[in-house]
Amino acid sequence: MDHRLKKIKRLILEERVRFTLKAEMELDDCLEKRDVYEAVLSADEIYKVLNSTNPYTGKKEKLYIIKRLTYDDILI
Repeated sequence: MDHRLKKIKRLILEERVRFTLKAEMELDDCLEKRDVYEAVLSADEIYKVLNSTNPYTGKKEKLYIIKRLTYDDILI
């Protein structure tokens, strides 16, 4: 398993996760943060890595895209 994915999973288990406003808005009535956690914790790979710039700090950062099903078979 990719070391970056292991780090992301450990951060979830340590409850050191912050959702962006956009991510919060994308969670609709049938999804909860728990669903996102389930999907990431069961993932076995990072789908895509995007280069980005933090709009608040101007610093470069990487965004990790992880696609996986929740335990209720909802694709996240």
